[in-house]
Amino acid sequence: IVELFVTGQRPRLEIYHTVEGGETFSGGGRKTEYTKYVMVGIANRGKVTAGHPKMTLTVHRPYTVSSYGLGNMKHGLPLLETRDSGQTKVFGADVDVIVHPDDHVLVTRIPVKFQEGTSSLSDVVFDYTLMAENTEPVQGTASVPGGSILASAGGS
Repeated sequence: IVELFVTGQRPRLEIYHTVEGGETFSGGGRKTEYTKYVMVGIANRGKVTAGHPKMTLTVHRPYTVSSYGLGNMKHGLPLLETRDSGQTKVFGADVDVIVHPDDHVLVTRIPVKFQEGTSSLSDVVFDYTLMAENTEPVQGTASVPGGSILASAGGS
């Protein structure tokens, strides 16, 4: 808050997402099965810290937020609420959590499962609202092309 009054600057929130490797299963004469993860978080591109971050995330079908969070049933920010038959999740932190300038916090992940030989995947599309202290809400829709997810598995 002091930064806001001293510099007049505010945090600048953006959606953060990347594709990361997951599990690969093969054996028993079956096709190799892949699970990749679209990691989703909040980035702060401003010059001051963003306190008390919150994110509302609605993932379009056929995908959904991982029920395991980032792992071990934990998300990067606490899960506060679930709506719309589980497609919308609200995550938020208490006042002790901040996002530093030019940094991000991972919040959750979206699993994408497919088999060897898959030639196309639906894009992963999600709507989001990002909030933090001393900022206006940032809303938008992000899309991760299915082709880039397939390519991350070595061009299956």
